[in-house]
Amino acid sequence: MDLQKFNQKYPELMKLLDEYGYSKSYIRKIKEARNLILKHRDNPMVESYEDLYHKVVVPKYSKRTRDEYRCTIGHIYSYVEKGIFLGEAGGWSGLTKKESSYDKLCPEFKNFIDTLRFCEKETGKHKNVKTIVSACSTFLRDIQDSFHITHMKDITEESVLGVFSGKNRHENACSCIKAALRLCEAEYPSGLCQNISYMLPKFTRRHKLYDYLKPDEIAPLQRVLYNSKELSSRDKAIMKIAYYTGIRRSDIANLKFDNIDEEKEELHFVQQKTGVEHSIPFNSVVGNAILEYMLKERPVSENMTHVFLQAHRPFSKLTPDTVTAIAARFFKKADIRQEGGRRRGLHVFRHLMVTELVDADVPREIVSRLVGHTSLQSLESYLDADLKGLRECAIDISRFDRGKVTTKSYQSFAADLLGDYKRYAMDRDVWYAGSNIYMRALDCFLSENYPSSVALTQDMLEEFAKPMEGEYNKQYSNRMDEIARFVCFLVLQHKLDLRAPHTHQVALSAAKSKRFPEILNCVVSSVIEKYRIYCTTSGKWSRPKLFVLRSFEEFCCKKYPDMNELTQEMVDAWCQKRMSEGIHAWQNRVVVLNGLIKYGCRNNGWNILPYYVPTPRNQKIIHEYHELTDDELYNFFYACDNFKYRRQNPRQARIWGTVARTIFRVLLSTGIRMKEARQLDMQDVDLRYGVINIRHTKGYIEHRVALHTYTLELMIKYNNEMEKIMPGRKCFFPNHNDKYLSNDWLHGMFHRIWYTYNDARATTYVFRHNYATFNINRFPREGFPKSLFYLSKSMGHSTIETTMYYYHFTLHTSCSIKESKQNTIQEIIPDRTNYFYDYDEE
Repeated sequence: MDLQKFNQKYPELMKLLDEYGYSKSYIRKIKEARNLILKHRDNPMVESYEDLYHKVVVPKYSKRTRDEYRCTIGHIYSYVEKGIFLGEAGGWSGLTKKESSYDKLCPEFKNFIDTLRFCEKETGKHKNVKTIVSACSTFLRDIQDSFHITHMKDITEESVLGVFSGKNRHENACSCIKAALRLCEAEYPSGLCQNISYMLPKFTRRHKLYDYLKPDEIAPLQRVLYNSKELSSRDKAIMKIAYYTGIRRSDIANLKFDNIDEEKEELHFVQQKTGVEHSIPFNSVVGNAILEYMLKERPVSENMTHVFLQAHRPFSKLTPDTVTAIAARFFKKADIRQEGGRRRGLHVFRHLMVTELVDADVPREIVSRLVGHTSLQSLESYLDADLKGLRECAIDISRFDRGKVTTKSYQSFAADLLGDYKRYAMDRDVWYAGSNIYMRALDCFLSENYPSSVALTQDMLEEFAKPMEGEYNKQYSNRMDEIARFVCFLVLQHKLDLRAPHTHQVALSAAKSKRFPEILNCVVSSVIEKYRIYCTTSGKWSRPKLFVLRSFEEFCCKKYPDMNELTQEMVDAWCQKRMSEGIHAWQNRVVVLNGLIKYGCRNNGWNILPYYVPTPRNQKIIHEYHELTDDELYNFFYACDNFKYRRQNPRQARIWGTVARTIFRVLLSTGIRMKEARQLDMQDVDLRYGVINIRHTKGYIEHRVALHTYTLELMIKYNNEMEKIMPGRKCFFPNHNDKYLSNDWLHGMFHRIWYTYNDARATTYVFRHNYATFNINRFPREGFPKSLFYLSKSMGHSTIETTMYYYHFTLHTSCSIKESKQNTIQEIIPDRTNYFYDYDEE
């Protein structure tokens, strides 16, 4: 630093600041920067203004103070060293920023970034070139620092996946890097860019739920908007435009006087995002706010084009980032959304406007035109905040808590004996799912084999006691125990001359999960390991995929031990349909292997064709699901409320009972998937507004569910009880260790509760199926139901066509559609054969 030059130029700078109308507070900060410069004039570490900032200010002060010093020191530096007064030239600071990732790159990597900038300038394909350049620079710097690679040709798949693995995952950067590689392909004709692109993991871009404005947040916003004296006229005008028109921040920043039609009270402008002309009316509140700013506060400037200007010289137009900062100050004044991670931008007002219009039954075409959307599909992302529409899809389950059981009567000649035993066991709380299953089996056995008999004999029991085909030893043992209890009842209560039947030996044990050897050495082993690392980095590795690929690996080791490379014959042989395999299992097994084949062809030079399961185009693959009846639901919830959890740990039994009584009711009322219910966190459930935010879902689209009033009361009661048992828990439906419930636990609990009084075969998915069909049956028969959009959103479907698949199971509705639209019924109800997806292309 030249102090002599500084002492000469500093008084001139202060005079210019005063002439250009800089505020007293800013001039005071300039003086503080001067004092800091003089204080460290003899410091050997400080040789320049950049050293003063980076070595003195940055380590000592907070971010806000650092930004202030960077601005003021940069202002002094620009005038003293360069002779540039920022009040005239514009600019935020004359100091250079901290060394960027680009500055740390080796020459060849820098050359790639320079080539990227040149190609983008020539083509003009990407508006967000700064984001792409930043992502590529960071990616290449990580490869350079972590793996000591300085040449593009030396980049390996291991280094690429290493950059994106663990805590260093940058999902959003992946698409930017791929765009950059595609853009530079012509400059690297050897195929280098394409090879690197193949090495990049395939992340699934998640669609997160939008942080919409809560009802209790609107009143504080309106209070600040109309009554606060701390906001400037400019800030109020900007916030009122956003609140009443919902236009984007970039359009507000670029708003010009020519865009305002005072006679028609409309704004006409070209949208910055889409480049499409847009017109929107504004009310007197917006017009008066703009007029007040122009008359009282807008500075006198040569810029007579743009409406909103910076508050300080050189009075340039606002940037979108400045508009976002104004919105953040506005939310701070209202004292809302100050928690970490909450949205504090203007888009929340755009979101609020759309949801209010949709809630007021304004036609979708008009709503889309008002907010400037180019497609009607853009409105679907706003439906998650329309709680009224979502709540209409919730099912009222209060009628299923009547507290009585209705079961089917037995059909055989021993119906009276079986009925007496059932009532006897129920009165003593010893009737359970096994009792119902085995007594029904005995009733069917007697009806089929002894239709004309009138009395139960020992020979009949001995015949029934023989092991059934495919019965495991544990199942046989449980069946014999129940028959022994039944015989004991008949002897004691009915004085029959019977005894427990002879028990046979059963060698067949239940199949355990298959264990593969830890180390297999065959032609595909190394590629499978690479593919595992690739899928793990991409977040797409799963146990079913592991089982299928290890099965294929074991097949290759046994059938082709001497093969040095994978052949088409090996793939076709393994992909053949098995005797006991259904079309769904066959298709899903082959899909996993096809993902490996595509990876091997792309990254390892395989020349193998994927195997495709032949499915007739006109064949519809439809699951058969049981349609729930009211009596079955009465029985199920009665059994759920009275189920005895025989655990040695009373706390664990209490937790299980409390969770089971609530989680199955939530599944029925909301239709959410079993995985979504199991993996609910406490932060996902808003009991104040009756909303569940589904983050851990099947696909990549998060969704929101609004609770019925009765279900909300149940969940509040459940939460209060769980807080007494497990205070401060993280999972909403926890196990005894405050972890997510396992899939097996929920399936097993449903089985034990369902079959206590019901006979029809069912799984937990029947609740989701019943939720969809119940809502579809409520839809109007004529026209396209608007509620179908809300049902699709509530169920977390990516497309409306997926929801319409459930029309297969609504007999009355589908018949009505078929009568009115006989030629288009196949277009309305989609073909499920197209819904098998490739795991590698998720």
